[in-house]
Amino acid sequence: MTRSGTFLPSAAIIISAALWGSIWIPVHVVRDFGLPGTWVAFLIYGFPALLLAPWSLRSGVGPFFKNWRILAILGLFTGICNVLYAIGIAYGDVAMVLLLFYVNPVWSAIFERIALKSKISRWRKAAIGLGLAGMWVLIGGSGTLAVPIGSIEWVGLFAGISWAAALVVMRVAGHVDNMDKAFSQYAFGFVIGGIIIVLGIFPGEVDWTAISWPLALLWAAATGCIWVLPGMLFCFWGAARVSPTRTSMLFMTEVVVGVGSAALLGESEIGWRHVIGGSMIIAAGIFDGLTDKHEEVRVPA
Repeated sequence: MTRSGTFLPSAAIIISAALWGSIWIPVHVVRDFGLPGTWVAFLIYGFPALLLAPWSLRSGVGPFFKNWRILAILGLFTGICNVLYAIGIAYGDVAMVLLLFYVNPVWSAIFERIALKSKISRWRKAAIGLGLAGMWVLIGGSGTLAVPIGSIEWVGLFAGISWAAALVVMRVAGHVDNMDKAFSQYAFGFVIGGIIIVLGIFPGEVDWTAISWPLALLWAAATGCIWVLPGMLFCFWGAARVSPTRTSMLFMTEVVVGVGSAALLGESEIGWRHVIGGSMIIAAGIFDGLTDKHEEVRVPA
């Protein structure tokens, strides 16, 4: 494809990344109307699942259930990723959660080695080392053990790990219709969000009488329809028309938009650890994209 021919697909990927990087804003709006973060995560993926169901099942349930095993595995990992990501940005420090999520190239390389027997080149080993070093600076640079210190930090990290596992599944699910993948992703997110609510994970004091239900539901629907669905569609369309390397690098826009907007709007206090550790994590992601060809790219949660 010519340089001019890659402009629109590249722009679509950047728009998708910007949507995912800024999704914390409507999530916080819904939260501020009194709805707990777990319910926010439950609803913003439930609305897209309902909208995509007719499209995915337009030819009946046969084509969908033909690939039910791979769709179930993919939906499980992406659903966990989506819900944890939403919960993380609802309850936690947006910059910290987003940066910890983007350590996922490290886990992708490890999972590909275990599940697909892929060889890890010396260049990718360097990217893994750089990503882990960035994580150490971000959350353990004081000399303590470099592990997340709060439950929401663990949420951000495990969201990235779940996405890395999903990427491995996507490598073997290239024959499956993209709309079926998307529907499975959001349907499982809806179900997993419901399970988390029923089990009472991430409990907190909630005054149910103080929730502005009409506004909360309206903004949850808007988040699902204006951020989640377009973010997915722009990503699928653009990624199908440009190289995986370009896609991987363009998606770093998500980090810039997310961390930058959180800092500007006062949701995150950006210190030297964020700058240095975050820069190392971003550099590792770009380096990984330059040295490894992925068959599928991240469709953020």
